[in-house]
Amino acid sequence: NKAMERMQKYLKDTAKDLCLREFSESPAHVVIDTSEGEMEIELAPCDLMPVVTMHFIQQVRDGFWDGMSFFRAEDHVI
Repeated sequence: NKAMERMQKYLKDTAKDLCLREFSESPAHVVIDTSEGEMEIELAPCDLMPVVTMHFIQQVRDGFWDGMSFFRAEDHVI
């Protein structure tokens, strides 16, 4: 459906523009404080996944992840 494709393109382009304005140096990084120390996450670059990147950043800003638990399955897997 052409209307759906146009809407998806508009959303992606708008999110990409916002992401690039917000984080001129893409990819953005988020630092998470844990009981084991800080953990830094590198997000997907704005030009590859702008909607997901901006959605995650908004969740961080809104405090969605505050108090959440991370479990280590192996030394290299969280």
